[in-house]
Amino acid sequence: MTAGETPDGTPGGAPGSAPDGAGELPWERTTPANVDLAAFRAQFRLTESAVPYMVRASGPCPRCSHAIQATDMLMELDMFTSRQDFSPELLSEIEGEANRRTRDGRLTAQREYRCRMICNCGRPHGGRPVNEVDGCGAAFVLVTPGPPKR
Repeated sequence: MTAGETPDGTPGGAPGSAPDGAGELPWERTTPANVDLAAFRAQFRLTESAVPYMVRASGPCPRCSHAIQATDMLMELDMFTSRQDFSPELLSEIEGEANRRTRDGRLTAQREYRCRMICNCGRPHGGRPVNEVDGCGAAFVLVTPGPPKR
């Protein structure tokens, strides 16, 4: 275990939180201004032409410092899913649509991509409304450069 990590290896020790779960920050819907972009890792799913169509980002929550992750689509879909884990069939369907859009020019590579993040650390943050994700309430948009060119 390194300094600032909890026994399970997740980041801890942010102001207002304790590694043992005692004294965690209370839940509050906030948009942190202090997002450390370098602390986040982004992985992209690419079309056959190497154009990103999905991003999965992970890193420390800028509010509570616990590990969080999110998956976001980089194109609008005619379907809606709130799941973070996609079935192989759904992924295949999404990839097929992304490839069609790349071929006809509706999906093109960008310099940067946006991933909607909501703290989903699963830690006990008191006062969390029942219908909210298990986390501290932080919500923000992570802006990340695209993947390196092949």
